[in-house]
Amino acid sequence: MSLDQFTNLMGLMLLINCIFFVLGLLKITLFHRATLSSLGVMFGDQADRINASIPQVLFFYWILIIVFNLTPYLALRLMG
Repeated sequence: MSLDQFTNLMGLMLLINCIFFVLGLLKITLFHRATLSSLGVMFGDQADRINASIPQVLFFYWILIIVFNLTPYLALRLMG
């Protein structure tokens, strides 16, 4: 695999992870009621606790995207 192909792969991974992150943000902002009702069906009385932890999970996910996708992608772009 050449450097250009690997850079394109890292860019694609970054794009996919950013799309998942935006979907997670939409889930807690625009689709809050639907998310809460589906969590209530799946987890019962623990739905409020799980719903409260979703922003923290998304924050950690954002940090992981920066560390494992954005930083290597930018480094590869600088090398290429």
